[in-house]
Amino acid sequence: MRHQCPVCNARAAVAECRPNLALDRIVTLSRDAAALAQKKYVESLFGAVAASPSSASSAPQPGGRALSALELLCAPLLSCSTSSSTLSVHRLQKHLSRCSRSFDDYLAQLQLSHAQRLSALRSAFESRALAVARDPTRTTALKAEFDEQARALRDDQDRAVALLTESYERYLDTLVPAPAKLPVLVTVVVPSKGLTFERVLLQPMDTPKELRHWLSERLAQRGDPVTAYAAANVFALYRSASDFAQRVAPVPLSDDAVPVALHSPEPGAVLALQGTLRCASDAPKRCFRHRYVKDAPVPQVVDYYTCRDCRMNWLCPECAQLCHVQRGHSVTEYMKAHVPTWGCCYCLKGGGCTLVEKPEH
Repeated sequence: MRHQCPVCNARAAVAECRPNLALDRIVTLSRDAAALAQKKYVESLFGAVAASPSSASSAPQPGGRALSALELLCAPLLSCSTSSSTLSVHRLQKHLSRCSRSFDDYLAQLQLSHAQRLSALRSAFESRALAVARDPTRTTALKAEFDEQARALRDDQDRAVALLTESYERYLDTLVPAPAKLPVLVTVVVPSKGLTFERVLLQPMDTPKELRHWLSERLAQRGDPVTAYAAANVFALYRSASDFAQRVAPVPLSDDAVPVALHSPEPGAVLALQGTLRCASDAPKRCFRHRYVKDAPVPQVVDYYTCRDCRMNWLCPECAQLCHVQRGHSVTEYMKAHVPTWGCCYCLKGGGCTLVEKPEH
């Protein structure tokens, strides 16, 4: 690329360039004006529909002009939105404005491509016309051929716009579903564990089975995996947080094959897991002497403690907590992250270990 002055063609380096503040300001003002015009245009669509919300055939016609393809597609959507809340209308206006800009840009590309093809066709026929300029018959035939090919180009453009409109209609059908078909943000509560998970995205086809699978993954990530679900562990649907707080009669979700969405949960609904949930933390505590596995594929790492009252070292975490701390003893750390080569725990030597397991016969 040659860097040169656009006025005198003298060579110029990038470091020698200076910003054109006036031109930059004009570009900024032009962009702001275009954005404001786009916003007013979308607002005029909503205002026209609100004034005459009859059907797509009587859809808004700002300025009395004919509707564009995008306006025809969005007319039923605009009619539905006029009865919605102000918040939803504003959100729809924002997305429609973005969609309209994208549509107009792509449509302009199609029109530019058609204009270029038509210009190339005209240039080719003008060259051929010069060669037969003195022959009226051939000139007339050439003009008819040009008109036919130009008409075919216009038909191609109209078909391209029609197909673009159809694809946009299918696109809008997927992007603007009925609110009842949208995912819902709910709160999942496990009362037996004192756990609350807020803003959980509930998909339309999620069933209680998927909910339990999701809950199992979350608890596993917290380091306390679920050991088993009991028959009493059934989700109950409360319409709102206040219903849950007041213990209003919920809707039991006892059928694992029925999507929760069929019970019409509202945003902010509460899904509470009934019964007592059993996790790894609920399992009976065992002394490391009984948990040690010789030649385990994964090394067993143990934190050891000291009991100052019993004057005893090498206490496993379970014995330190249940056999000493709960008795009011003074317990401190002795060795962190030790990898023992045998079932090491000296609690039994003191004679007060409560985690002694009877041998199986």
